[in-house]
Amino acid sequence: MYSRDGEKRYFEVFDEAIVGLLEKGFYEDVIRKSDLFREELEKNPDFKLVLNRQPELDDLNMLVDELWSRNNEQFSDREQIVDMFVEAHVNGHLLKIGRLIESTFGKGSFRDFADDADSYEDKGGVESKAE
Repeated sequence: MYSRDGEKRYFEVFDEAIVGLLEKGFYEDVIRKSDLFREELEKNPDFKLVLNRQPELDDLNMLVDELWSRNNEQFSDREQIVDMFVEAHVNGHLLKIGRLIESTFGKGSFRDFADDADSYEDKGGVESKAE
């Protein structure tokens, strides 16, 4: 995700995860339902989509799960949090994500996550700054 001015890149590892999410959604919502691919899919009923971005998706899911578990009273489902990341990826508006992360993990945590997302898994998951 880039800032609106395009100068700063945030959540580099999650960029790949979001592309993987969109790829998976496209497959499920378009390819599997398309008449163009029906015959091929019927020939291969056990076909499983292989995502090249699975480790990044796992990292994003770990963060989303933690945000959901700590804030489930604010959201009707975890997909709302995923949608926030997708929206930020598309338009560069990071304020919603920033507020959610800061309110969940403490002051300064958004900058830490955004600048250092590649080492997110190495840190053993999510830790609150307030703890």
